Amino acid sequence: MRSSLALLLVPALAAASPLEQVGQYQVKIAPGGELTANIEVHAHRLYVLGSRVEAFDPASGKALEVDPKTAPDVGLDSFTVADPAGGAVFAFDISEKPGVQRTDLATKKVTRLKLPARPDTALVVGGRLYIVIDGKSILRTDAKTLKVDRTLTVKGCEIVELLAVTPKNRLVAMCNDATIVIDGDGKQLAAFAIPKVRQALVDPKRNLLYLPSATGKLTVIEERSSDYATIQELAIPKAARATLDDAGTLYLASPVPKGDKGIAQGALVITVIGS
Repeated sequence: MRSSLALLLVPALAAASPLEQVGQYQVKIAPGGELTANIEVHAHRLYVLGSRVEAFDPASGKALEVDPKTAPDVGLDSFTVADPAGGAVFAFDISEKPGVQRTDLATKKVTRLKLPARPDTALVVGGRLYIVIDGKSILRTDAKTLKVDRTLTVKGCEIVELLAVTPKNRLVAMCNDATIVIDGDGKQLAAFAIPKVRQALVDPKRNLLYLPSATGKLTVIEERSSDYATIQELAIPKAARATLDDAGTLYLASPVPKGDKGIAQGALVITVIGS
């Protein structure tokens, strides 16, 4: 049986170092989450968030016990955003009563804000919390008090989704069917004709952005002092999901086709790509 997900493990590279495949191995996973599984890396564990949370050694693929101290919190009606600089964590309710709750990690003080509609994505940058509401507008709030100071709309974007914060504290977003970079006021600074990007991974040490597209392409972009440059494009499995660890290793996951229309179940292929 072939695997249900294909994963690419990509050591982040300097601008002059091209990527190439250097190895591959397989691990077994619980079937059922092949099309929706996310992956995260914490404390030397690769967590697969599919039909259940599972942990593996990212170097060998050996199955490990899930560590409750580092395992991601998975909720059907919520998602969280951490603010290490502000010493807080934000919990977003995406149920019929949408809202956000800020918890100060030192004092345990809780601050709440009701939202006008379902929150889709959110990012913290420069002391502000940016919340995408119903895929159309962005609420800009004070990250400490949750006071809304402005509602942003990105010119020309019928649908917007926040993806990541760049090393220069700019926002990477999906705008309709392209990837853009905007400042804290919603002004567009750069645009890339890369469709179906649902994640952006940032390597702050090298000023690199990794943009995996569901079309089967990974684009590596360098953030420079005044502009952006595409330094490499690499073929990857379609519908990839990704994560980046502290050491600069990038993991991408995608379903593996089985036959003409279906996908295989119950396994994970990890493909190692390096420079």
